[in-house]
Amino acid sequence: MLSSLTKTKSDGTYQGNVNAFYSIFDFQKFGYRSVEEVIAGENKFTCFILSDGFGICFGFARKAKDVQEVSLELEDFRDEEVRRYFQPCAVDPGRKQVFTSIIHHEEGQQEV
Repeated sequence: MLSSLTKTKSDGTYQGNVNAFYSIFDFQKFGYRSVEEVIAGENKFTCFILSDGFGICFGFARKAKDVQEVSLELEDFRDEEVRRYFQPCAVDPGRKQVFTSIIHHEEGQQEV
């Protein structure tokens, strides 16, 4: 689409697409001083922009951060923490259907 508006041609590579956008738009507002910085940057420009006719949104993507998997068991919490942060419920083993649970806190106050 950008090629048809600007009468320029991209070679179809990521670098060619970024060069096409960089030749039209000012990426310095995003902190990039050169097209090489855009290409090598940690946040990748998706070569996608969206406009409502007044403003433009530029699409950038970044890698998801590596999250260390943590496995916690009920025994890892003190009784006070369980009462404060959780509402333990019993479920029949092997149950396959979704059901609604209602917890009655006080008179007239229920939690679904």
